[in-house]
Amino acid sequence: MKKILAASFLLAALTFISCKSTQPEFSVNDSSIFTDTPVIIISNSRYFLNFSYAEKLCCYSTESKIKNDSLIFFLPAERNSGNPEIKSVYEEITTPEKISLIKSGKVFWEEPDGNLIKLEILRTDKEVTGQSNIGNTH
Repeated sequence: MKKILAASFLLAALTFISCKSTQPEFSVNDSSIFTDTPVIIISNSRYFLNFSYAEKLCCYSTESKIKNDSLIFFLPAERNSGNPEIKSVYEEITTPEKISLIKSGKVFWEEPDGNLIKLEILRTDKEVTGQSNIGNTH
């Protein structure tokens, strides 16, 4: 019995570890993930990564990194405990270095194959609340 429990625990631990990834797992063009592809929104001197999840999907937390003087966003396989009712996500970007790269137009989405897709940068006069189903701040 102890061997079965130990084996079950080991299998569960390996499954958890294998699901936690810091590598890009989803394409910006995957319509099963996104109904609105990620864009950068600039509103009243505030910066946001904005996108909308597909109908039956939510709770993935984006990651970002600075590499080769570029700001790179991606979506790893790790799920988050967000609110499944909210589909449109605004993740505020507050780090000065990241904002500088956005101002320079050096912001991309990293695909699972490593290719980088330039993110569109949109300005709006509308107030953005920064509400999201995740609440990430980059």
